[in-house]
Amino acid sequence: KLALPSAHTKTTTMECLKAGRAVKLGWHVKSWRERYFELFSNTLTYSADRGKPSKGHIPVKDMQNVRLAEPAESSRPHVFLVVTAGRTYQIQCNSTAEAQEWVDALKQAQTQLHPATAAAAPPPKAAAATAA
Repeated sequence: KLALPSAHTKTTTMECLKAGRAVKLGWHVKSWRERYFELFSNTLTYSADRGKPSKGHIPVKDMQNVRLAEPAESSRPHVFLVVTAGRTYQIQCNSTAEAQEWVDALKQAQTQLHPATAAAAPPPKAAAATAA
């Protein structure tokens, strides 16, 4: 659980929805580094190891797209992408199934954060059929 200060100076505890190790491609230094990831209802944090200070976070509200990477998009297997306005994060898991679990968990967090948006969006096939 993560303790965050609230507007009333009390401590609010957020439950971790998913956690685990994965390898992330660095932004400034283009090297792959193992990180410990924790998904909370409103943010994905990553640190050098469990219990260590956070090295960064990705707010769920800033995630424009979360999906498995196509082979041409990454030099490594089992990668999923987290796309924001300023950056595309590449995160590699031990298997495609594990990467899909992260994609599903992140999409679920997005749906919980913005339930009206998710409910209002037409199914992908219906949108394609309407456009045709």
